[in-house]
Amino acid sequence: MSGPPSPSPSRWFKALRRTRLGEPYLRTYPVECVDLLRRARIAFQAGRTLTEGFRLAQLEALVRMLEEHECDFVDALGRDLHKPRFETVVFELITVKNEALHAISNLKKWMQPQSVEKNLSTTLDVCQVISEPLGVVFIMGTWCSPIQMCLVPLVGAIAAGNCALISPSEYTVHTAELLYRLIPFYLDNECF
Repeated sequence: MSGPPSPSPSRWFKALRRTRLGEPYLRTYPVECVDLLRRARIAFQAGRTLTEGFRLAQLEALVRMLEEHECDFVDALGRDLHKPRFETVVFELITVKNEALHAISNLKKWMQPQSVEKNLSTTLDVCQVISEPLGVVFIMGTWCSPIQMCLVPLVGAIAAGNCALISPSEYTVHTAELLYRLIPFYLDNECF
């Protein structure tokens, strides 16, 4: 006994290009990635991210963004992944907030040179490890924890003094749109 015919693969792919609510993905990128990378490199080479004050201001702005738009993040993750409010707040927002607050409280210590043990060939030298930023960081978010997996690495990039480009998952459209809308409003437009 044969069952109903199997749907064609093209129908499967059409289904995969939609959110869980059946809305089509918004895969429009108004700004070219090459332009974003060029602007971030120019900002980094100008030394905008090197000062402690700049890093602290960006981290505090990130915490403020999470606090002021908690309901928006809860709504976006509810629409994308049907995550309940408790799960979004505890596992996404509080995690990022705690990471940012930890970076804020330890940033001064992390920026100081660290002394290194001397050996026979370096007895007369000053041996230190100086942490310096390397450039532009590319952050690829995941679909299962889009806020946490985009913003926790961003906290590390900001604390290290790097510029960052963020690519949220295309499967969490509403969360990606919210990040795309909020991050330029709170963080430096040239660096992040």
